[in-house]
Amino acid sequence: GLDVPWDVDASCPDALWFTEQKGLVYRLNLQTGEQKRMLALTDVLYRKSYGLLGMAVHPQKNYVFLHYTYEANDTSLTSMVKSRLVRFDIKGDTLTNRFVLLDNIPGNTFHNGSRILLSPDDKVIFSMGDAGRADETQNDAVLVGKIMRLNMDGSIPDDNPIPGSPVWSKGHRNPQGLAFGRNNVLYSSEH
Repeated sequence: GLDVPWDVDASCPDALWFTEQKGLVYRLNLQTGEQKRMLALTDVLYRKSYGLLGMAVHPQKNYVFLHYTYEANDTSLTSMVKSRLVRFDIKGDTLTNRFVLLDNIPGNTFHNGSRILLSPDDKVIFSMGDAGRADETQNDAVLVGKIMRLNMDGSIPDDNPIPGSPVWSKGHRNPQGLAFGRNNVLYSSEH
């Protein structure tokens, strides 16, 4: 009975977290089978290829990280679609204390990525598609076509390749898969 389930996270013992692209976050208790809606985003912009696009759960810190598109209010923009990366606290059966890590990321009706992965050293790895701006994927100042690396509070790690920038890797079309392999090597797959 789900409507476009989009991302899933199995990092919590006895629970499976999953999303619907229209902006809903659920937790499924694997012992009882109870499905609990944890959050309904009110500002998500959802259509066929954009909406709630990425999720990662940190069970030890009780955080949920989400990436989603929203409608920009600036009519001078070429695209009214923007996206943001946010963190919520897990409090019982709800998500609270929304904290924005990255905002005003250029978006589009296609190629918004994305995936979120938490690294063994507690960094947030976040992929963003080119949002139809292939000519800006090598531009360090524009966060499209990038894989980014942040601290969990949204600050920039000191050892990122570009000082003061979240950019970890650039030149991507639409990365929608992230995983760590042996020896903590990061792998990405393009859609």
